[in-house]
Amino acid sequence: MNRKIVVLLLSSLGVSAMVLIGSSGWISIGDPAPIENNGRSAVIPIEWQKSGVLLIAASVNGTQGKFLVDTGSDRTTLDVNFARKMGLATTKRSWINRFLSLFFKGNAEGELKWANIATLRMGDAEFEKLMVGVYDFRHSNAGMDRPIDGVIGLDIWRVSGLRIDPGKRELAVFPPVPSSKNVQTARFGFKRPGVFKLTMMEAMVEINGEIFCMCIDTGAAWTFLCPRDWTRLKALTSRKVERQEARICDMNQSEVAQMEVLPGNRIKLGGFTKSDLRIRPYEVKNYKNLNILGMDVIGAQVVTILPHLRRIYFE
Repeated sequence: MNRKIVVLLLSSLGVSAMVLIGSSGWISIGDPAPIENNGRSAVIPIEWQKSGVLLIAASVNGTQGKFLVDTGSDRTTLDVNFARKMGLATTKRSWINRFLSLFFKGNAEGELKWANIATLRMGDAEFEKLMVGVYDFRHSNAGMDRPIDGVIGLDIWRVSGLRIDPGKRELAVFPPVPSSKNVQTARFGFKRPGVFKLTMMEAMVEINGEIFCMCIDTGAAWTFLCPRDWTRLKALTSRKVERQEARICDMNQSEVAQMEVLPGNRIKLGGFTKSDLRIRPYEVKNYKNLNILGMDVIGAQVVTILPHLRRIYFE
């Protein structure tokens, strides 16, 4: 039986809730600001994990670390040990953090935290005066080739955009709009599903001829459907559902379990098509009916995601 790793199925969706709800004076961003990069992109080497997700080197307040590229996370979040190493001041336990800790029990200290940082730098791209989450990534790190120091979330990518080139193993921040004649384009929107109403990029995706709403999540290794849509997908085909042993790693757990897998699916996103996709069921806690479009689709070829245009380009 093949063993596979499922990394960060939940990404940092839960951690982000702490930032949006528990921070006095914080106002959630609205429509993305226009990209102003003077025609320059910051190109950064990427480190592919065996699971299929990718890491990049970045620095927070001048301290270097390795971070997951995670468009499924509403907010950039630091690992608690990385924050301690920096000597970063975090919030004390508050009533809202006590409430949220009932949902997210993976934190070693039993609470969610947040902090202000002066700079986040990725290659030549620098972002200033950010509010970030601070959380214990012990369960997430169980499925990684090496421990991560945090995730870079949609608060950054929504402003900068990103381009992933698997062949060159590079990520470009502030990428230009692709101009090749061979580009397949799809649109997406922004949605705030679930208990905490966190911002996600959602696209209408065709699977085996039927339409599904899916979150575009570079922090997820695989593509997943919620139980409701998983049942719907199985009804569309006579193919046999397989079972597979997998290590499931999210913000709250790391365990080996048996998962159902449906092979041979055809997925279409705008003009982009991928065949023979293996899809699995998974229910994200506190996000009923959330489907995830993972790196098995997003990372299949060169992809550019430009949230300010609400476009994703496959080359």
